[in-house]
Amino acid sequence: MVKRVRGTQDILPQDTYSWQKIEEVARRFFSLYGYQEIRTPILEEASLFNRSLGEATEIVQKQMFRVERDNDHLVLRPEGTASVIRAYLENNLDKKRA
Repeated sequence: MVKRVRGTQDILPQDTYSWQKIEEVARRFFSLYGYQEIRTPILEEASLFNRSLGEATEIVQKQMFRVERDNDHLVLRPEGTASVIRAYLENNLDKKRA
């Protein structure tokens, strides 16, 4: 039998309502202060994390799942900060008014 990856958790139907309520409260709270949600792709260029985290860090060396296709070096996003900053800059969100 295939099992979930160690360290991960399934959110089962009996738990999704609680998660949705927490997310709803968080969205309302953050919106009071002008924050909005951003979702980035699960796959990113490996160089984004090599630069931001450093080539020698444990995350880059041991914890990133790499996918190489042709000349593309992709990784499953190991954390969100670098991806959000990339999306913010790439989409010129710094030049848009709320």
